Amino acid sequence: MGVTGINHITWSAGDVEAEVAFLVEVLRCVVVARWPKGAYLLAGDTWLAVTEGADDVRGDSDYSHIAFAIGADDVAAVRSRLAASGAKTWQDNWTEGDSIYFTDPAGHRLEVHVTDLVHRLRTASVAPWPGLEITDAGRALLDRASG
Repeated sequence: MGVTGINHITWSAGDVEAEVAFLVEVLRCVVVARWPKGAYLLAGDTWLAVTEGADDVRGDSDYSHIAFAIGADDVAAVRSRLAASGAKTWQDNWTEGDSIYFTDPAGHRLEVHVTDLVHRLRTASVAPWPGLEITDAGRALLDRASG
């Protein structure tokens, strides 16, 4: 058996308190533990760990990011909190489904996204981009979701 999902996500921040405040106040994550140089939070059921370290993120061409799931009814409120926090956007949304791409205080690239993988695969099946291949496992996932 292979991996079963994401166990946790860890990133560093030069100012842990600012990072935790952003995650709590803007994204509504929940702090479950903290220590002088870090904190554990929950983003839904996903475990996040923030630890003290350098704010050293990659350059503009790097597409690496973490996407958090949100409901369609929450997009406007999240967008408003992001604007109020001074978060900068790093990309406009070009995919199906509402997404907002932004950076946190440490410069990590993040996203809030409304749709899920099944929706993405369904959309891609109807309008595939060049070179896209939906595998047998992907088709099985779509079949299971269709019930």
